[in-house]
Amino acid sequence: MLDEVDLRILETLRKNSRVSYSSMSREVGISEAAVRKRVSRLIKAGVIERFTVEVDMGFKAIIFVSVEPAYPCLDVSRKILTIDGVEKVYEVSGEYDLAVIVSTTGYREANKIIEAIRALKGVGRTYTMTILNTHYRT
Repeated sequence: MLDEVDLRILETLRKNSRVSYSSMSREVGISEAAVRKRVSRLIKAGVIERFTVEVDMGFKAIIFVSVEPAYPCLDVSRKILTIDGVEKVYEVSGEYDLAVIVSTTGYREANKIIEAIRALKGVGRTYTMTILNTHYRT
């Protein structure tokens, strides 16, 4: 169960995953050692999946992928993740099975990624949306 301090730590890390433990301890109001222990516990519990940097190459898209029933979504997801320019693959509910986040330098490169996804065994159809703008909670 996450308490208020855990939630403040997570919010601090969400804003800047590179923040130092000492800065976080001042912001959250507990000792640096306590912050380290809590972050370690959150990692072990799977609440913190990974620390990362978001990159904007100039062009982002979401590609929805329908997976053919004979192919497991996990297998198709792993294949998609090997394609350069693919950032993330989510298994989703609804009309499509996967949502693929792509970041690249332009629409030509994105189209190559889409074609590479379509060429994979197990991919039924795709639907692509270009991301025009991103807004973050501050």
